[in-house]
Amino acid sequence: MFRGHRFVLRDGRLLLPRRLLDARPRDFGARGAFRQDCRQFLLGHERDSARRDRTHRAQNEEILQRVSVSSVTFSLDPIDRDDPRVRELYAEFVREADGPLVYDREGSGIDLDEEIAAGPPTDLVPPNGILLLARVDGEPAGLGGVRHLDTEVAEVKSMYVAPAFRGSGLGRRILARLDEIALEHGCRAVRLDTSDYLTPAVGLYRGAGYREVPAYNENPKADLWFERSLQPED
Repeated sequence: MFRGHRFVLRDGRLLLPRRLLDARPRDFGARGAFRQDCRQFLLGHERDSARRDRTHRAQNEEILQRVSVSSVTFSLDPIDRDDPRVRELYAEFVREADGPLVYDREGSGIDLDEEIAAGPPTDLVPPNGILLLARVDGEPAGLGGVRHLDTEVAEVKSMYVAPAFRGSGLGRRILARLDEIALEHGCRAVRLDTSDYLTPAVGLYRGAGYREVPAYNENPKADLWFERSLQPED
């Protein structure tokens, strides 16, 4: 009976096409069969949803297994800014971090195509900074950079984890490695700025021990500023 029709579930209710509603049986006996067909459709939908949930859980478990201590490697050499894999990750980062600003802030002056074409910041190169490429089993999975603000304070930039690897702890590991690099280069603190709508990123920074501080720059894209001390606590 339902062949050739599309159905939509909204707020737990089954919405039927108008042409099917117009063709609903008018006698009680036929209505019973109609309701039975609806129940069968809903049961099928529930089975499909359960199957998709199992698939998603399996995929997440696979990612968690892949992001193990032994499988994650970081590129510590200056990254080729023209490497297509680096460019692709950076383009994803720009679209996610700056894209909403283009639409939400009138006169933002942000040109996404221009930012993407420019590639990663040129100051994330030695000796002033470095840009890391995180790989999972050889697959590019994230970016993160750190640069000197002055001789004792560093700044984290271009933090990004590809969607397929989010929730795996990879972001925490990239951030921890950037903090280590800053400490190795004599910095006593690390700062960063971000946008308040990047909720997962804000949660990552707070969870890693970053505390909110007053604005330390005039970045028009930023809403929040954070700092983490690299000095041992007394």
